[in-house]
Amino acid sequence: MKPELLDGRYALLRQLAAGGNARIFVAEDTKLARPVAVKLLTPPAATQPHASERLEREGRIAGAIAHPNVCALTDLGTLRNGEPYLVFELLQGETLATRLDRVGAMPADQVVRVAEQLLLGLQAVHESGVVHRDVKPENVFLVDLAPGLPLVKIIDFGTALVPGDRELDGVSLTSTGLVVGTVEYMSPEQVRGVRDFDARSDVYSVGVILYEMLAGKRPFADRAMGDLLRSIGFEKAPPVAEVAPRTPRTLARAVDIALSVERERRHPDASAFLMALRSPHAPPMTAATRVLAAVTEGATSRVAPDAEEWDMATKETGPPSVLAPGTLAPVRSPPREAPQVDPESTTVYRPLGAPEGQDPQKKEKDGKER
Repeated sequence: MKPELLDGRYALLRQLAAGGNARIFVAEDTKLARPVAVKLLTPPAATQPHASERLEREGRIAGAIAHPNVCALTDLGTLRNGEPYLVFELLQGETLATRLDRVGAMPADQVVRVAEQLLLGLQAVHESGVVHRDVKPENVFLVDLAPGLPLVKIIDFGTALVPGDRELDGVSLTSTGLVVGTVEYMSPEQVRGVRDFDARSDVYSVGVILYEMLAGKRPFADRAMGDLLRSIGFEKAPPVAEVAPRTPRTLARAVDIALSVERERRHPDASAFLMALRSPHAPPMTAATRVLAAVTEGATSRVAPDAEEWDMATKETGPPSVLAPGTLAPVRSPPREAPQVDPESTTVYRPLGAPEGQDPQKKEKDGKER
Protein backbone atom coordinates (compact mmCIF):
# COMPACT_ATOMS: atom_id res chain seq x y z
CA MET A 1 0.00 0.00 0.00
CA LYS A 2 1.43 3.36 -1.03
CA PRO A 3 1.84 5.95 1.74
CA GLU A 4 -0.54 8.89 1.81
CA LEU A 5 0.81 11.73 -0.33
CA LEU A 6 0.32 15.15 1.23
CA ASP A 7 -0.15 18.05 -1.17
CA GLY A 8 1.33 15.94 -3.95
CA ARG A 9 4.79 16.05 -2.38
CA TYR A 10 5.12 14.65 1.15
CA ALA A 11 4.62 10.91 1.65
CA LEU A 12 3.46 10.32 5.23
CA LEU A 13 5.30 7.21 6.44
CA ARG A 14 4.32 6.88 10.09
CA GLN A 15 3.00 8.87 13.01
CA LEU A 16 5.68 9.98 15.44
CA ALA A 17 3.66 11.79 18.11
CA ALA A 18 0.12 12.98 18.73
CA GLY A 19 -1.70 15.28 21.10
CA GLY A 20 -5.07 16.94 21.34
CA ASN A 21 -4.24 19.60 18.76
CA ALA A 22 -1.54 18.24 16.47
CA ARG A 23 0.06 15.14 15.02
CA ILE A 24 3.68 14.74 13.93
CA PHE A 25 4.59 12.40 11.07
CA VAL A 26 7.84 11.09 9.66
CA ALA A 27 7.51 11.77 5.96
CA GLU A 28 9.51 11.74 2.74
CA ASP A 29 9.88 14.85 0.65
CA THR A 30 9.46 13.16 -2.74
CA LYS A 31 10.61 16.26 -4.59
CA LEU A 32 13.97 16.47 -2.82
CA ALA A 33 14.18 12.78 -1.80
CA ARG A 34 14.83 13.44 1.87
CA PRO A 35 13.12 12.60 5.17
CA VAL A 36 11.25 15.37 6.98
CA ALA A 37 8.84 15.85 9.89
CA VAL A 38 5.31 17.05 9.11
CA LYS A 39 2.95 18.66 11.62
CA LEU A 40 -0.80 18.49 11.01
CA LEU A 41 -3.84 19.44 13.04
CA THR A 42 -5.82 16.58 14.56
CA PRO A 43 -9.37 16.23 13.17
CA PRO A 44 -10.99 17.52 16.40
CA ALA A 45 -8.63 20.50 16.58
CA ALA A 46 -9.26 21.40 12.95
CA THR A 47 -12.86 22.29 13.82
CA GLN A 48 -11.88 24.66 16.64
CA PRO A 49 -11.86 28.43 16.12
CA HIS A 50 -8.43 29.85 15.30
CA ALA A 51 -6.71 26.42 15.22
CA SER A 52 -5.56 26.84 11.63
CA GLU A 53 -4.53 30.42 12.31
CA ARG A 54 -2.46 29.34 15.33
CA LEU A 55 -0.61 26.66 13.38
CA GLU A 56 0.06 28.97 10.45
CA ARG A 57 1.27 31.64 12.88
CA GLU A 58 3.68 29.15 14.44
CA GLY A 59 5.02 28.40 10.98
CA ARG A 60 5.56 32.06 10.16
CA ILE A 61 7.43 32.62 13.41
CA ALA A 62 9.65 29.54 13.04
CA GLY A 63 10.28 30.25 9.37
CA ALA A 64 11.62 33.72 10.12
CA ILE A 65 14.47 32.34 12.25
CA ALA A 66 17.49 30.81 10.52
CA HIS A 67 20.13 29.50 12.90
CA PRO A 68 21.96 26.18 13.37
CA ASN A 69 20.60 25.92 16.92
CA VAL A 70 16.95 26.36 15.91
CA CYS A 71 15.03 23.52 14.25
CA ALA A 72 14.54 24.61 10.64
CA LEU A 73 11.10 25.01 9.11
CA THR A 74 11.42 23.97 5.46
CA ASP A 75 7.86 24.46 4.21
CA LEU A 76 4.46 25.84 5.16
CA GLY A 77 1.60 24.64 3.00
CA THR A 78 -2.17 24.46 2.79
CA LEU A 79 -4.29 21.36 2.22
CA ARG A 80 -7.25 21.31 -0.13
CA ASN A 81 -9.60 21.81 2.82
CA GLY A 82 -7.74 24.98 3.78
CA GLU A 83 -5.88 23.55 6.78
CA PRO A 84 -2.20 24.48 7.08
CA TYR A 85 0.66 22.06 7.62
CA LEU A 86 4.26 22.60 8.68
CA VAL A 87 7.36 20.78 7.47
CA PHE A 88 10.50 20.68 9.63
CA GLU A 89 13.92 19.14 9.33
CA LEU A 90 13.84 15.65 10.82
CA LEU A 91 16.03 15.49 13.91
CA GLN A 92 17.42 12.32 15.43
CA GLY A 93 18.53 12.08 19.03
CA GLU A 94 16.57 12.95 22.16
CA THR A 95 15.21 15.88 24.10
CA LEU A 96 17.09 17.31 27.05
CA ALA A 97 14.15 16.15 29.19
CA THR A 98 14.81 12.56 28.17
CA ARG A 99 18.52 12.98 28.83
CA LEU A 100 17.88 14.40 32.31
CA ASP A 101 15.42 11.63 33.14
CA ARG A 102 18.09 9.10 32.23
CA VAL A 103 21.25 10.61 33.73
CA GLY A 104 20.10 13.15 36.32
CA ALA A 105 22.56 15.91 37.18
CA MET A 106 25.20 16.53 34.52
CA PRO A 107 28.89 17.57 34.77
CA ALA A 108 29.53 21.30 34.54
CA ASP A 109 31.45 21.06 31.27
CA GLN A 110 28.52 19.31 29.57
CA VAL A 111 26.11 21.87 31.00
CA VAL A 112 28.17 24.70 29.54
CA ARG A 113 28.31 23.06 26.09
CA VAL A 114 24.54 22.74 25.99
CA ALA A 115 23.97 26.17 27.52
CA GLU A 116 26.19 27.99 25.02
CA GLN A 117 24.32 26.55 22.05
CA LEU A 118 20.92 27.07 23.64
CA LEU A 119 21.76 30.73 24.25
CA LEU A 120 23.14 31.18 20.73
CA GLY A 121 19.84 29.88 19.37
CA LEU A 122 17.82 32.08 21.71
CA GLN A 123 19.92 35.07 20.71
CA ALA A 124 18.78 34.54 17.12
CA VAL A 125 15.17 34.11 18.30
CA HIS A 126 15.26 37.35 20.26
CA GLU A 127 16.98 39.24 17.45
CA SER A 128 14.01 38.23 15.29
CA GLY A 129 11.74 40.02 17.76
CA VAL A 130 10.35 36.77 19.18
CA VAL A 131 9.98 35.61 22.79
CA HIS A 132 9.78 31.81 22.85
CA ARG A 133 7.70 31.73 26.06
CA ASP A 134 8.06 27.99 26.65
CA VAL A 135 11.78 27.27 26.98
CA LYS A 136 12.08 23.95 28.84
CA PRO A 137 13.98 20.65 28.50
CA GLU A 138 11.23 19.13 26.32
CA ASN A 139 11.82 21.91 23.79
CA VAL A 140 15.61 21.55 23.75
CA PHE A 141 16.60 18.78 21.35
CA LEU A 142 20.02 17.10 21.43
CA VAL A 143 21.34 15.77 18.13
CA ASP A 144 24.38 13.66 18.96
CA LEU A 145 27.43 14.55 16.89
CA ALA A 146 29.42 12.00 18.85
CA PRO A 147 29.35 10.65 22.41
CA GLY A 148 29.11 13.62 24.78
CA LEU A 149 29.00 16.16 21.94
CA PRO A 150 25.38 17.19 21.22
CA LEU A 151 24.18 19.71 18.67
CA VAL A 152 21.40 21.67 20.39
CA LYS A 153 18.20 22.59 18.55
CA ILE A 154 15.39 24.75 19.95
CA ILE A 155 12.00 23.37 18.96
CA ASP A 156 8.29 24.22 19.25
CA PHE A 157 7.26 27.83 18.65
CA GLY A 158 3.59 27.08 19.25
CA THR A 159 3.29 29.58 22.11
CA ALA A 160 5.91 32.10 20.97
CA LEU A 161 5.06 35.80 20.94
CA VAL A 162 5.96 38.60 18.57
CA PRO A 163 5.58 42.18 19.89
CA GLY A 164 2.29 43.63 18.73
CA ASP A 165 0.96 40.28 17.57
CA ARG A 166 -2.46 39.49 18.99
CA GLU A 167 -3.20 36.35 20.95
CA LEU A 168 -5.86 33.84 19.95
CA ASP A 169 -8.73 32.28 21.87
CA GLY A 170 -8.61 35.07 24.43
CA VAL A 171 -5.50 33.58 25.98
CA SER A 172 -2.94 36.32 26.39
CA LEU A 173 0.12 37.31 28.32
CA THR A 174 -0.66 40.95 27.63
CA SER A 175 -3.88 40.97 29.62
CA THR A 176 -5.03 39.78 33.02
CA GLY A 177 -6.67 36.67 31.65
CA LEU A 178 -5.36 33.14 31.39
CA VAL A 179 -1.72 32.66 30.48
CA VAL A 180 0.11 29.77 28.87
CA GLY A 181 3.39 28.03 29.45
CA THR A 182 4.89 25.26 31.54
CA VAL A 183 4.71 26.42 35.14
CA GLU A 184 7.98 24.93 36.42
CA TYR A 185 9.99 26.88 33.84
CA MET A 186 7.99 30.11 33.81
CA SER A 187 9.51 33.43 34.77
CA PRO A 188 8.12 35.38 37.75
CA GLU A 189 6.51 37.90 35.41
CA GLN A 190 4.74 35.11 33.51
CA VAL A 191 3.40 33.65 36.74
CA ARG A 192 2.22 37.06 37.91
CA GLY A 193 0.54 37.80 34.57
CA VAL A 194 2.59 40.92 33.86
CA ARG A 195 1.28 42.73 30.81
CA ASP A 196 4.60 43.40 29.12
CA PHE A 197 7.58 41.08 29.11
CA ASP A 198 10.64 40.51 26.96
CA ALA A 199 13.67 38.31 26.33
CA ARG A 200 14.51 38.33 30.04
CA SER A 201 11.60 35.94 30.57
CA ASP A 202 13.35 33.35 28.38
CA VAL A 203 16.62 34.10 30.21
CA TYR A 204 14.95 33.05 33.47
CA SER A 205 13.67 29.84 31.87
CA VAL A 206 17.18 28.98 30.69
CA GLY A 207 18.37 29.59 34.24
CA VAL A 208 15.87 27.01 35.52
CA ILE A 209 17.08 24.50 32.92
CA LEU A 210 20.76 24.96 33.84
CA TYR A 211 19.89 24.77 37.54
CA GLU A 212 18.17 21.44 36.91
CA MET A 213 21.10 20.16 34.83
CA LEU A 214 23.56 21.01 37.62
CA ALA A 215 21.51 20.05 40.67
CA GLY A 216 19.35 17.26 39.28
CA LYS A 217 16.21 19.10 40.37
CA ARG A 218 14.38 22.35 39.65
CA PRO A 219 14.09 25.25 42.09
CA PHE A 220 11.10 24.78 44.41
CA ALA A 221 10.69 21.21 43.10
CA ASP A 222 9.06 20.02 46.33
CA ARG A 223 6.26 22.61 46.33
CA ALA A 224 2.59 21.93 45.60
CA MET A 225 1.16 23.91 42.68
CA GLY A 226 -0.20 26.84 44.67
CA ASP A 227 3.01 27.21 46.67
CA LEU A 228 5.05 26.71 43.51
CA LEU A 229 3.34 29.61 41.77
CA ARG A 230 3.92 31.90 44.75
CA SER A 231 7.54 30.78 45.08
CA ILE A 232 8.34 31.39 41.42
CA GLY A 233 6.55 34.71 41.46
CA PHE A 234 8.16 36.17 44.56
CA GLU A 235 11.01 34.05 45.99
CA LYS A 236 14.67 33.82 45.06
CA ALA A 237 15.74 30.27 44.21
CA PRO A 238 18.29 28.64 46.55
CA PRO A 239 21.79 29.47 45.25
CA VAL A 240 23.39 26.96 42.91
CA ALA A 241 26.36 26.66 45.28
CA GLU A 242 24.03 25.21 47.93
CA VAL A 243 22.40 22.55 45.75
CA ALA A 244 25.37 21.76 43.49
CA PRO A 245 28.47 22.74 45.49
CA ARG A 246 30.96 21.41 42.93
CA THR A 247 29.76 23.86 40.28
CA PRO A 248 32.46 26.34 39.17
CA ARG A 249 31.87 29.70 40.84
CA THR A 250 31.46 31.68 37.61
CA LEU A 251 28.89 29.23 36.22
CA ALA A 252 26.94 29.19 39.49
CA ARG A 253 26.87 32.98 39.60
CA ALA A 254 25.69 33.24 35.99
CA VAL A 255 22.77 30.92 36.73
CA ASP A 256 21.91 32.70 39.98
CA ILE A 257 21.75 36.03 38.14
CA ALA A 258 19.47 34.52 35.48
CA LEU A 259 17.11 33.40 38.26
CA SER A 260 16.68 36.84 39.80
CA VAL A 261 13.04 37.54 40.63
CA GLU A 262 13.40 41.15 39.48
CA ARG A 263 14.05 41.00 35.76
CA GLU A 264 16.13 44.19 35.93
CA ARG A 265 18.74 42.19 37.84
CA ARG A 266 18.95 39.36 35.30
CA HIS A 267 21.20 39.14 32.27
CA PRO A 268 19.49 41.57 29.86
CA ASP A 269 19.45 39.06 27.02
CA ALA A 270 20.78 35.72 25.82
CA SER A 271 23.98 37.33 24.54
CA ALA A 272 24.84 38.75 27.98
CA PHE A 273 24.09 35.39 29.61
CA LEU A 274 26.38 33.73 27.07
CA MET A 275 29.20 36.16 27.85
CA ALA A 276 28.82 35.39 31.56
CA LEU A 277 29.34 31.70 30.80
CA ARG A 278 32.38 32.28 28.60
CA SER A 279 34.85 32.92 31.37
CA PRO A 280 38.34 31.71 32.25
CA HIS A 281 36.62 28.91 34.18
CA ALA A 282 34.88 27.54 31.08
CA PRO A 283 35.96 24.02 30.01
CA PRO A 284 38.92 23.92 27.60
CA MET A 285 38.09 23.80 23.90
CA THR A 286 39.19 20.52 22.35
CA ALA A 287 39.29 19.76 18.64
CA ALA A 288 35.85 18.20 19.00
CA THR A 289 34.35 21.30 20.57
CA ARG A 290 36.01 23.48 17.91
CA VAL A 291 34.13 21.45 15.31
CA LEU A 292 30.90 22.02 17.24
CA ALA A 293 31.61 25.74 17.52
CA ALA A 294 32.12 25.96 13.78
CA VAL A 295 28.64 24.54 13.24
CA THR A 296 26.84 26.65 15.84
CA GLU A 297 28.54 30.06 15.97
CA GLY A 298 25.69 31.96 14.33
CA ALA A 299 23.80 31.68 11.06
CA THR A 300 25.92 34.39 9.42
CA SER A 301 29.25 32.81 10.34
CA ARG A 302 28.87 29.14 9.55
CA VAL A 303 32.33 27.69 8.91
CA ALA A 304 32.74 24.03 8.08
CA PRO A 305 35.63 22.27 9.84
CA ASP A 306 38.44 21.13 7.60
CA ALA A 307 39.16 17.45 7.11
CA GLU A 308 42.12 17.41 9.51
CA GLU A 309 40.15 19.00 12.35
CA TRP A 310 37.19 16.66 11.81
CA ASP A 311 39.58 13.71 11.90
CA MET A 312 41.01 14.99 15.20
CA ALA A 313 37.50 15.29 16.61
CA THR A 314 36.53 11.74 15.73
CA LYS A 315 39.76 10.43 17.24
CA GLU A 316 38.84 12.13 20.51
CA THR A 317 35.22 11.06 20.65
CA GLY A 318 34.96 8.01 18.44
CA PRO A 319 33.77 7.83 14.82
CA PRO A 320 30.11 8.62 14.16
CA SER A 321 28.29 6.02 12.12
CA VAL A 322 24.95 7.50 11.05
CA LEU A 323 24.10 10.82 9.40
CA ALA A 324 20.95 12.35 10.86
CA PRO A 325 18.39 13.05 8.11
CA GLY A 326 17.72 16.73 7.67
CA THR A 327 20.79 17.81 9.63
CA LEU A 328 24.53 18.16 9.18
CA ALA A 329 25.11 16.19 12.33
CA PRO A 330 26.31 12.57 12.49
CA VAL A 331 24.79 10.59 15.34
CA ARG A 332 25.42 7.26 16.98
CA SER A 333 23.72 4.16 15.60
CA PRO A 334 20.95 3.25 16.04
CA PRO A 335 19.42 6.74 16.14
CA ARG A 336 16.18 7.46 17.95
CA GLU A 337 13.77 9.84 16.26
CA ALA A 338 11.69 12.41 18.09
CA PRO A 339 9.18 15.10 17.11
CA GLN A 340 10.32 18.58 16.28
CA VAL A 341 7.48 20.13 18.28
CA ASP A 342 5.57 19.11 21.36
CA PRO A 343 1.90 19.00 20.28
CA GLU A 344 0.50 19.28 23.82
CA SER A 345 3.09 20.81 26.08
CA THR A 346 1.70 23.80 27.90
CA THR A 347 -0.46 24.54 30.88
CA VAL A 348 -3.18 27.19 30.75
CA TYR A 349 -3.90 28.68 34.15
CA ARG A 350 -4.97 31.80 36.00
CA PRO A 351 -2.05 34.09 36.93
CA LEU A 352 -1.57 35.22 40.51
CA GLY A 353 -4.00 38.00 41.28
CA ALA A 354 -6.36 37.27 38.37
CA PRO A 355 -10.15 37.32 38.95
CA GLU A 356 -11.40 34.20 40.71
CA GLY A 357 -14.02 33.60 38.04
CA GLN A 358 -11.35 32.47 35.62
CA ASP A 359 -10.73 28.82 36.41
CA PRO A 360 -7.45 27.13 35.65
CA GLN A 361 -7.47 24.85 32.67
CA LYS A 362 -4.89 22.22 31.97
CA LYS A 363 -4.01 20.58 28.67
CA GLU A 364 -2.97 16.95 28.85
CA LYS A 365 0.57 16.13 27.84
CA ASP A 366 0.52 13.47 25.18
CA GLY A 367 3.02 11.98 22.83
CA LYS A 368 5.99 13.33 24.76
CA GLU A 369 9.26 11.54 25.29
CA ARG A 370 9.67 12.51 28.91
